[in-house]
Amino acid sequence: MPLRNLVVAALVICAVAGVITAIADKGKSEPATAAEAKKAAPAKKTSSASKPFRGRTVYVTMRGLAFHPKTIHLHIGDRVVWRNRDNVGHNVTTQEDPAGVNLVGLASPTINPGGAYAYVAHYAGNAPYVCTIHPTTMQARIIVTRRS
Repeated sequence: MPLRNLVVAALVICAVAGVITAIADKGKSEPATAAEAKKAAPAKKTSSASKPFRGRTVYVTMRGLAFHPKTIHLHIGDRVVWRNRDNVGHNVTTQEDPAGVNLVGLASPTINPGGAYAYVAHYAGNAPYVCTIHPTTMQARIIVTRRS
């Protein structure tokens, strides 16, 4: 009988957590991929063709509940693309910086299996980041420096 009570309590907790998550995510319409973000962005008025991306692109794979590679090095203006190759959703979120020197601010939406998320570095900084869905196993670091 006590085991049955524990199972019921665990199911209730899971259901409540699911409802809270659904309520928290309601109304957020952030695109899951760079392609969706481009499609959803308002059209820019330019006199000529839009400027092409001139930075370097670094790819990070999310597989086996881990980021590969664990540390990425970028310069300001470079792009990083996280690709989800797992069968569950992930996200990318920088951790708090107690010293206040981290200007790398990442907070991606959930990246579904097979999806991707792109970020262009605009500020220098050194920050740990995690998947907040799997924070104990999915930890990595982003280091952004100025071009010399």
